[in-house]
Amino acid sequence: MRMIQVMVITLVMLMSISFVFCDNSNMHRNAQKLGLSIPKGEKKATDIKFHTIDKEIAKLSDYKGKVIILNLWATWCVPCGMEMPSMEKLHKRFAENDFVMIALNVENNITKDKITKYLNKHNYTFMVAHDTFYEGQQNYFTGSTPITYIIGKDFNIKGRVLGTVDWYSQPAISLIEELINN
Repeated sequence: MRMIQVMVITLVMLMSISFVFCDNSNMHRNAQKLGLSIPKGEKKATDIKFHTIDKEIAKLSDYKGKVIILNLWATWCVPCGMEMPSMEKLHKRFAENDFVMIALNVENNITKDKITKYLNKHNYTFMVAHDTFYEGQQNYFTGSTPITYIIGKDFNIKGRVLGTVDWYSQPAISLIEELINN
């Protein structure tokens, strides 16, 4: 009887390990298709504060417990504008889930009016913020836009991509679904 219990426990453990491995390999495969670089080990996201377009002060940690896409962009950045329609589609698809899309403008000398004017041309509904405290630039900016970080519900950075991504592609949708459900 003891031998059977040990065999059952071992089988359950092997199945669990196999499930986790398959799950992570799917996640890594989707991340690779998107061009995400994945940090080695767990890397906590750095908390930053910023102004929303409505001039409210918010912190990245306000959204802990949700999958966060933090996109650093600029109004003059053509590639930034190219990926925003797919960001909007992804935002709308997952708006009712544990998900938030934050487009953080990192321009130094820009007014709220200029950002608002840019947004009004396109009717984006995801959260737009301005890096008025320069904490996004200090902690996430690499000198080029767009740059996007995917942060898990555990507030760990799951990946980073520099450049334009089709955020409504199947790999992006699958990756976000996996992160929401895990």
